Formats: sequence, C-alpha cells, structure tokens
Amino acid sequence: PVLLKNLMLKESGPFLFSITSGILCILIFPQFNFEFLAWFAFIPLLLAVETKTPKRSALLGFIFGLCFYFFGLNWVTNTITNYGNLPPIVSYMVLGLLAAYLAFYTGLFCYLIRRVCKENRVLLFLFAPILWTSLEYLRSTHSELGFSWLGLGYSQFQTLPVIQMAEYTGVYGISWLIMLINVGLYAT
Repeated sequence: PVLLKNLMLKESGPFLFSITSGILCILIFPQFNFEFLAWFAFIPLLLAVETKTPKRSALLGFIFGLCFYFFGLNWVTNTITNYGNLPPIVSYMVLGLLAAYLAFYTGLFCYLIRRVCKENRVLLFLFAPILWTSLEYLRSTHSELGFSWLGLGYSQFQTLPVIQMAEYTGVYGISWLIMLINVGLYAT
C-alpha cells in the first residue's frame, strides 16, 4: 500500500496505471485467453483517475484505450496490408486512427465517472457498470461508426458459468457484471 501511494504521487504513476489496465485487458482476449484477469483489470485505471480532474481522467482513459485497442486489434494491420494492398506503415496509421476513435469511448467513460461520481464510491459502484455497458453498446451498434470487437463480455467465452448468463442478458450483461466486480473490488 505504501509503495502504491508513492507511485501514485509521481506524475508518471497514473499513466503507468492506465497502461497497466490496457495491458491486462489485452491479455483477457484470444491469443492470450487469461480471461480471469478481466475481473480486476480495471482497478489500476480506477486508481489512476480516483483523485484527478475530469479532464485529466479523460486523458488517462484515452491512454488506456489507445494501449488496449492498438495492441488488441493488431490483426487489423495484417488485414489491411494483405487484403487492402496498403503498405504496412499505412496499415499501422489506420490502426492508430481506429484505436484513437475507440479510445474516445474509454476517455469519455473516465471523464463521466469523475464528473458524476467525484469521491462517492457508492455512486461509482452503481454508475460505472451502467455507463461502461451503455458506451460499449453505443460503440458497437452505431449505424455508421459501430465497431463491436473487444467488448468485455466476449472475453468470458471459455468460462461456461459466466457466459451462460448471456442467454438472458446478452453479452452486455456480462460486460456489466465484469465492470461491477471491478468497481466493487476497487471500492472496497
């Protein structure tokens, strides 16, 4: 706990915590399949934004999203290069733009939880899962800009007791549950 607080006091601490959450989220999806990490992957991000202004929190959420989406969607470069016949450097630029677009949602998530919840952990516990799931739904289903890859609920495809819940709630119910557990662990 003392080491954690000292790291958070440094300017680089929150950025490292955001990147750590991004890396943990990458590891929960296929290629690595450490889906158990999903249940606490957001705690470093929540620690990073806990005392920050909403604008600073948005930046930290954006950095989390850039890390998560840029490396989590690295297969996009192969597709663009091999099937789009674009040079690899251009495919990485396209991936960067896609990651930045998707990171907007995670930045908005962090901005809104700090703006709405401030220091109220009970409100955070109630609000964050609903907000995350709503933003994930919007990101996935928007008619022109929808992109449904890397939804949290999909990470649990190998965990049968959890994924069976999707029969009643859809994948968004699983995303909600994952965020609820993360915020609950953080709040305690």
